[in-house]
Amino acid sequence: MMAHDTKFRQRSGVIRAKLRRGGLSIAGRSVQLLLWRLIHGLPQTVLSGPIPRTLFGVNCPPNPDPAWDAVYLRWIRELGVGSVRVDVTYESDTEAFWRWVEALHGAGIDVVAHLVQPAAAAANMHAPRERADWEQFVAAILEPVRDSVSHAELGSTPNRHTWSGLTVSDCVAIHEIARPILHDLGIRSVGPNVSDFAPYFSAALLGALRARGLTPHVHSDNLFVDRSGRPPERPDHRAVGRLLSPLTRLTLVRKIRWLAALSRWAGCEETWITSFGWTIAPGESRKPRYVDEAAQAAYLARYCLLAASTGLVQRVFWGQLAHHLRGLIDDGHPVRHDPPEVFLWRRNQTCPSDSAKRPSFDALRELTQRLVGTRILGVDMDRRACHMHLERDGERWALTWDIDSQQMPSPTS
Repeated sequence: MMAHDTKFRQRSGVIRAKLRRGGLSIAGRSVQLLLWRLIHGLPQTVLSGPIPRTLFGVNCPPNPDPAWDAVYLRWIRELGVGSVRVDVTYESDTEAFWRWVEALHGAGIDVVAHLVQPAAAAANMHAPRERADWEQFVAAILEPVRDSVSHAELGSTPNRHTWSGLTVSDCVAIHEIARPILHDLGIRSVGPNVSDFAPYFSAALLGALRARGLTPHVHSDNLFVDRSGRPPERPDHRAVGRLLSPLTRLTLVRKIRWLAALSRWAGCEETWITSFGWTIAPGESRKPRYVDEAAQAAYLARYCLLAASTGLVQRVFWGQLAHHLRGLIDDGHPVRHDPPEVFLWRRNQTCPSDSAKRPSFDALRELTQRLVGTRILGVDMDRRACHMHLERDGERWALTWDIDSQQMPSPTS
C-alpha cells in the first residue's frame, strides 16, 4: 500500500471534502483503507443456478388514464420481465398508483415502489414538519397495497443534490423514519439509489445507515456505463478520477464487483441496478452521450448479459418502458431536452396511437426468452470480442459480439 499512499491520500482528501458538503465526515485513513480493500479484495463472479425472470425489470409509473393499464401490461408481458419499479411522490395521483400496482401484482409481476420526496422537502429533513410529512406519506401510500409491493426504495440520487435535494444526513433521516413503517407492513427496504458510480458516496451512505442499524435489505444503484455513449465493455475513465483510474480499470463488470463488495461490507442481502440505459439523440444533436436506436438495442443486450454473468446482481431495471428519448417504446411525446428523470419519473404521458416499439424492445424480449432458466457457464473476453458460454436443458451454445461495434450478440454452436 505504501507505493500508492500518496495517490490515495490525495484522492481521499477530495472524497472527504465531497462528504463534508453532504453532511458527513469520515477519517482520511478510513477512506484510503476502504478504497484499497475494494480494489484488491473484490468478490469474484458467482456462476450458479438458472437465471430467474425477476432479474430483468423495467421502470413504468402509472398513467392517469386507467385505459392505458392494459396497454402497458400487454407490453410488459410481451417483454417477459419479472419486475417493475414504480415511482411515486407527494404530487402523484395516488389512486392511479394503487390501481397500477394492483394490476401488476395481479399479472404476477413483482412490484418495487420507489418513494421520492420533492426536492424542496428532501432538503429540509431537519424540520419536524417535513419529517412528519414523509412519515405520513410512506404509511399512507403503502398501506393499501402492502400485500402487492415486495420492496420499497427510499429516496433518490442523494449524490445529485440539485436533482433530489438530499444530503447524506437527509438520506439517513428518510430511512430512519420509513424503516419502522416498512417493517410493520412486511415490505423490504431498498437504497440508497446513488446515481452513476460513486463508491465514496455509496460507502458513506451505507456506512452511516449500518452504524444506526438501518442497513437496507437491498443496495441499489443507478449504474450507467459512463454517460458518454461508450459500449458497456470499455472502462470508465471518469468515475474515480485520473489518479485511481489505472488501478481500477472500471468496466461494467468491475463496477458491479465494487457494488457487490460494498453490499457485503454493509451487510446488504442483495445488490440491484435500479436504472440504466442509453438515450436516443434528441433532434439533430450529435453529442457523444447520445446513441442511435441500433446502438441502444445492442448495448442493452450486452449490458444485461454482462450483469447476469457476474452472478452478483439480483435485478437490473431498464430506465423507462415508454419515453421519447429513453424508452424501449417511443411514446410520441417529444421533449426538447434530456431531463434528469432518473431521479423521478412521476407518471407516463398519455400515449398517442403512433407509439412505436424500438429495436431495444425486441432486444430485451429476445433476451428474456433466451436467458430465463439458462445458466451462464463462463465468459471469455479479449480486447476485441466477447464470447459467453451458456447452457439450458442440457443444450450448450455461445453468444459472441465485437466490443467496439454496435453489434447485437449472435448465437454460435
